[in-house]
Amino acid sequence: MSLDALAHLRHQRFARHPQYRNDHRALGSIRAYLAKVYAKANRQGQAWILDDRACVLAVDEPVAWHGAPARELWIDHADDPAAEAWVCARLSELGRSPTNECELDVAYSGVRRYMLRNGWGIDSVTLVGSVQSALQRLLSPQGVTRVPPALTHPAVEIRAMRPTDIDAVVDLSQQVFEQTPEFCWFGANPT
Repeated sequence: MSLDALAHLRHQRFARHPQYRNDHRALGSIRAYLAKVYAKANRQGQAWILDDRACVLAVDEPVAWHGAPARELWIDHADDPAAEAWVCARLSELGRSPTNECELDVAYSGVRRYMLRNGWGIDSVTLVGSVQSALQRLLSPQGVTRVPPALTHPAVEIRAMRPTDIDAVVDLSQQVFEQTPEFCWFGANPT
């Protein structure tokens, strides 16, 4: 797979999001960024590429505040069950580390399920776009088939986070990760 094909895979993934600048400048920016990542992963012997359908890039970087190298993962694959299976096989070969960091697109649900079954926990979920449009899609007939009861509870308000929400979010994260500390570096640490 060429660097252009790698960039095109990621460009296609981002193009699904309405906020993405789906143009040549965006594609060029992705290509320049991936060139650096690919070079590092290749030097470390952690660049796996399946023709023009999938890639797994892993880069181990020292992190002074953590005291151990962090492994950053870049995963992209075509909408193809064989490419998805190939990614999962590469992750199996790579193995899980307590310092893995990976941004995984919501479309890669098969890879996410594989990771969760094999102890790769989710530390955070990032929403790209508007809270209101995500909620509308979630509650629409074309969205999920079962709306979680918590979303329809009168005490639940779904909105963009505000600075005054930070303490409550940190408290919630601490409660969750005290129960499952294997899924977060510092979530259960009281300091």
